[in-house]
Amino acid sequence: MIRSAQEPVPTVLGLLVIGKATRDFLPGAYVQFLRIEGNSLGDPVMDEELIDGTVADVVKRLDDKLLAHNHTSVDFTSAAVEQRKSTYPIIAIAAVDPKCGASPQLWEYQCTFEGLLVR
Repeated sequence: MIRSAQEPVPTVLGLLVIGKATRDFLPGAYVQFLRIEGNSLGDPVMDEELIDGTVADVVKRLDDKLLAHNHTSVDFTSAAVEQRKSTYPIIAIAAVDPKCGASPQLWEYQCTFEGLLVR
């Protein structure tokens, strides 16, 4: 996706959808996953990952990361059929509404998923 044949400059949409080196052109086009042990950003970090690439790649990798942090226990002793219990139901993770806000720099946009705090 370029502006025109005479001007082969990639568009923002083209970079986000099919771009190979998105961050070379759009430095803020990434998601930073950060799992913190407590409630404030000053608490110890349990896991961190910088996720970039096309929009489809970012969504898939972020989904995989969220599912990996959703622990599931299996109880096969108290009933005839195993009972599975996740920290959060998968449907709840899909329905999370992040709190988002733009910074003064237009290329930075931060979302926090405070509803996913694990106790």
